[in-house]
Amino acid sequence: MFFAGLKHLTKSTYLTQTGRTIKSASAQAAYHYLTRTGQFSQRKSNEVIEFEQHGNMPSWVKLDHANFWKTADLYEREKGRIATTVVIALPNHIRPEQRIELSQALIQELCDQHQFPYSAAIHRHAGSLSDIDQPHLHIMYSERGLDGIERSPEQFFKQWNRKAPERGGTRKLTADVLGYGRDHIEVFREIVEQQINQILKKYAPTKTIEIKGEMVEVPSLVSRLSTKDYNTQYGKALKEVPMIPPYLMYSKDEDDMQELDELKTMIQEHRRFNIEEMYSEYYEAHMRLKAEKQRHYSASYFDDPSPF
Repeated sequence: MFFAGLKHLTKSTYLTQTGRTIKSASAQAAYHYLTRTGQFSQRKSNEVIEFEQHGNMPSWVKLDHANFWKTADLYEREKGRIATTVVIALPNHIRPEQRIELSQALIQELCDQHQFPYSAAIHRHAGSLSDIDQPHLHIMYSERGLDGIERSPEQFFKQWNRKAPERGGTRKLTADVLGYGRDHIEVFREIVEQQINQILKKYAPTKTIEIKGEMVEVPSLVSRLSTKDYNTQYGKALKEVPMIPPYLMYSKDEDDMQELDELKTMIQEHRRFNIEEMYSEYYEAHMRLKAEKQRHYSASYFDDPSPF
């Protein structure tokens, strides 16, 4: 199993009772979060940006990548998608340069093949439940794939003109246009699964994990299946691991803090149980081999004819 999330940012505004206009989504803000610039320049003390890359930008962007997303906020139509954001958990038992190779393969599949303008970065910091590094890839892209036609910033985000593409904006290659339709999330997760497993097969086909106090070597491949589907396919009884609501992570309310502690304990217990359940055959094989080695050692010791 792995974490991979995809969501769309939609341009919309609303008026407060005082008449102030509020934007509910901002591609520029998402860009600054991804790159840890602007209002997000004060990163976590233990956070590392392992990688940053931008691509498929219109010529008018030049080297100011933030300008593309600022312009999307400005010129995309009201209630239109200004960006799609992706977060993908990356293996933490491979080297940083191997994670970069994986990230570039994911960018190729998700963005480059459609010429989607994108910004991407790998963030690495300790997880909220342990001191173990949790590297993850952020990608944000525009569905307006480049088509070779030069357009001004304003025209770029106008509606596409089927009969005269050069007169309209850049066409949005939505999931429906690409033929994914309602299967978009499944296609996305399948791409992620394939790319992660290709890298793991190449660099780290196995990993060593602790099960009941024993260090056991197990396959390091991932599965895109849900917990329910995994249990059905492999005859397991994995438990659902809940997500921590963001408001709990930062709340100072005593009841919320207690709920957070209880939730963290549950998550750790479920993860421990799931590891034991997923790799029970490998643990049993490990224990059989350990017992066999112990018997062999004991037999060799007592058969040794050398005098004391």
